[in-house]
Amino acid sequence: ATASGAAGGVGAAPGGGGSCGGGREPTGRGRVTSAASSSSGGGGGGASGRSPGLSQQEGFSIDAWQLGVTVFYLLTGRHLYGDCRVDPAAVCINITTDRRANMPLLDGLPLMADLIVRLTARRPEERLSARKAAQHPALWNFEESLRFAAPLLNSRGRQ
Repeated sequence: ATASGAAGGVGAAPGGGGSCGGGREPTGRGRVTSAASSSSGGGGGGASGRSPGLSQQEGFSIDAWQLGVTVFYLLTGRHLYGDCRVDPAAVCINITTDRRANMPLLDGLPLMADLIVRLTARRPEERLSARKAAQHPALWNFEESLRFAAPLLNSRGRQ
């Protein structure tokens, strides 16, 4: 199974094919076609199962929303917007209303939660670009985190 067809339909139609319009049509592996972008409705997650608005940033097409949903699934084993096997209609409603039902699963990982929220913003223009997502503090290595925190930690010792 691919990531888009993995348990719960991460990055695809919630439910892995049977719900929210019966599956996902490919959009050309990274390229947004006019059919894909127009049927996505520009926001809110269409009945086709496509992400709520594909965006083109930095000269190439990306789907930050699906990346965010996929990363959430990889971290938690659950779909960001609910349980597709129990109530696929509720998942569709959650997508269209921007209700991230399973977000509390990341309560112990605030930086990762921030990255997911920024990737899955309802409006495509509010989502992180690929470049900004790659620079997000949730993805920093230990040395980068320490360099950032050092001035903060040193200033606390002076107070």
